[in-house]
Amino acid sequence: MTSEQDADKNLPSENLDEGEYELVYGTEDGIYSQSDTTHMGEEGEEATEDIFSYLGESSDDPEQKRRYMEYLSLIKEIECQNQMVDDIKAQIMELCAKPCKTKCELRDIKRLRVCMEQEIIKLRCLMNKAMELQNFGSKRRYHEIQLATTIDEDNMAPYAGWTQPQAATWKGGESSETDKCASAEPKDSRDEKALRCLCKALGKMKICCPEDKKLVQEIAGALLGHKKKKSMSPCPPPCPPTLPPCRGSCPPFAKSARKNKQANRPCSSESMPCADSLERLKQKITCMQSSVCQLKQEIYRREREKQHVCEPEEEKEDICSEEPDPIQFCLSKRTAKADEMAKLRENYLHLLAEFSKKDCQLKEMEKREGQNPDHSELIVLRQRVADLKEEQTEFKCLMKEQSQQLEDYRNKYLVAQQKVEEQSVTLDKLNMNNKRIEKQINTEVKEIRAKFQEKLNELLHFPKLLENEQLKLAQACKEKEELQGKLMLICKELKALKAQHESPKEDTDCRPQLMKCQLELEQCKARLEEMERQRDLFCEKLKTTQDDLDTLRSESAKIIARTKERAEATKCQMQEQIDRLEKELAQCRATACLSVSDREAVIREMQGQLNTLSYSFDAAQKQIKTLRNHIAYVSNENCFPVKC
Repeated sequence: MTSEQDADKNLPSENLDEGEYELVYGTEDGIYSQSDTTHMGEEGEEATEDIFSYLGESSDDPEQKRRYMEYLSLIKEIECQNQMVDDIKAQIMELCAKPCKTKCELRDIKRLRVCMEQEIIKLRCLMNKAMELQNFGSKRRYHEIQLATTIDEDNMAPYAGWTQPQAATWKGGESSETDKCASAEPKDSRDEKALRCLCKALGKMKICCPEDKKLVQEIAGALLGHKKKKSMSPCPPPCPPTLPPCRGSCPPFAKSARKNKQANRPCSSESMPCADSLERLKQKITCMQSSVCQLKQEIYRREREKQHVCEPEEEKEDICSEEPDPIQFCLSKRTAKADEMAKLRENYLHLLAEFSKKDCQLKEMEKREGQNPDHSELIVLRQRVADLKEEQTEFKCLMKEQSQQLEDYRNKYLVAQQKVEEQSVTLDKLNMNNKRIEKQINTEVKEIRAKFQEKLNELLHFPKLLENEQLKLAQACKEKEELQGKLMLICKELKALKAQHESPKEDTDCRPQLMKCQLELEQCKARLEEMERQRDLFCEKLKTTQDDLDTLRSESAKIIARTKERAEATKCQMQEQIDRLEKELAQCRATACLSVSDREAVIREMQGQLNTLSYSFDAAQKQIKTLRNHIAYVSNENCFPVKC
């Protein structure tokens, strides 16, 4: 289902006039509705569902629903694409409206035209996708889709406006109801529509040829004069009946062209005033329409021949054996008609463009032939002067631009030179700071090393003391063990003595031995306590020395880490300095090699010059000798040479 079918179905329900539709080239049906397009993209999905109502009581399956949602998103994309094309067209119009254009502006116009062609191609792709979704998606009553026009299409607006009734007859030729409405339409409304189309075309013509503007103004003036005279004159008699339709298979556009000719044909020669300009314009338009109709018939005939040749016999037998679905047959017929209409519309536009070009060329040739040769030469010279003035203005603009660029480059160069000087000063400062920091780091490292050495010297005797104390502790432990062994022996002896003392057999006195043993026991206890006290002291000293050793190790580790970091930093700096010095050394070596080679070349040149000088000196001496001999010979008349 195409947008043209849905427009035909929605026309009686919405009660819209044909004057609300305008012709848009590049679309499927060639028209769009201003009232419908204002609602597109402004409301949400609910509003679009209300606008695109179902056909009958049908409902969508999930696939059709998905296609319908895709169609809604496509409508929004088409609107965005239209806005983009309009923006590009406005930029082109703004650049073309300038009286003096530079090369950059001409290049921009060319680039914008290429961009506009690409955007139009995208728009047509989106339109084809939307048509496919209309045909094979949800069965709804779709409205027309507005498409943006190009500058060339806007330039052809007067011819399109004049042929708009013919486009309306194309659309109306597809249904019997619209044919009746078109045949019953009064002639005044058609004239008013033609005048409206001409006014719109005159409003849109900005970059069009002046001859085309003049032609359209003549058409509008003739129509207005004819309308005024017709309103003042009595009503003419009714038109004679139309001719019967042609027999055989006739294309729809031929029928519409015939109807259009019958509608545009005057009722009688006396009822319509015949002015020269109007007659010439009518003759041109009728010639154009006849040529276009012939081309349409030829294209239709060739397409029918191609279709008959391409169809195989098996498909024909299947089609004849099975009854075709009427809905599918109508859809295929309507799509074929829409394709034919699009092709014919493109051919028609091409022919109109060629006709306008040829007309302009013919008028220019007539003007040139009618004028004198001196006048033509004067015009050529004036054109050359104008071209030279334009070139002069362009060169002036270029010179100004180049001078501005040179000033900018000069300012940039001065700024860059200033920055380089500032950076060189900052680099010198940084080098001085680096040297000062290196000296400070070296002094700090030396101080830290001296402190570290002092601490180590102070702590050197602690390990020896620790070893001595450990030896003493081990010896005290041994003595303690020996005393404990002796104490055990004494305890055993004491028990044995107690047992002997308690036994009644022995009456010997053991008190002195007991006293002696008690004294020895007290002495052993005192010695043991003294050893324990010494051990505690040694343990405390050991703990303090271990704590001091741990703190010393941690501090020394921190100091070593800091020194390592500083050493690494200094190492990196020194490495960078070494690399820089190596680069400078390489440069110096290269310069030295060059100077050595230059010196050798100079030495060779000087040696050669010395050789030449010595050779010339020898030759001069020989010449002097010969001159002396000659002088002596002349003076003395002697043939012997003078002895030097």
